[in-house]
Parts: sequence; structure tokens; C-alpha cells
Amino acid sequence: ANESIYGQCINDTNSYLNTKNKKIFNCNKDGLESYDYWVELDNYMWRLKCVWNNQKIIIYNEKEGIRVGASDICRNFYKSFTSKIN
Repeated sequence: ANESIYGQCINDTNSYLNTKNKKIFNCNKDGLESYDYWVELDNYMWRLKCVWNNQKIIIYNEKEGIRVGASDICRNFYKSFTSKIN
């Protein structure tokens, strides 16, 4: 576990986002939750941070709102990001 300004961060070794050159950490501090995602390639390193204080958010389309998990949105963004750099 690592300590950051976002609290105690634990490497999620069971996540599909955690591979040889990608690491995801789950962090928690004072009601704020976050992911810290690191991607390393030969010449580049990216660090993406996603922070939320409400696990469920509502996304609205033209007719209705859908409750979605904030962590799901973050993971989908990370998955999309890494597919574009591979």
C-alpha cells in the first residue's frame, strides 16, 4: 500500500487493468475514492487519476436518467485509453 494525497492506495492486482506495464491503485481518504492508473510503454509513461465522492451518478439522455457507478466510468475510460495507445 502507498500513501498519497488521496489517502491509502492499494494496488489492485486482480483487476484486468493491472498487467506487466499497467498498474491500477484503489485509493480512499475522507469519503473520497479514487483510482490511480499508470501505463508505461518504451518511451512514455501516463498517469491518469479519477476521483469521486459519490459512487453512483445519474447520466441523462433526452428522456431519462440512468444510474451508473463512478468507478465503472473510470475503468471504461482507462480501457478505451489503453486500447488507443497499443
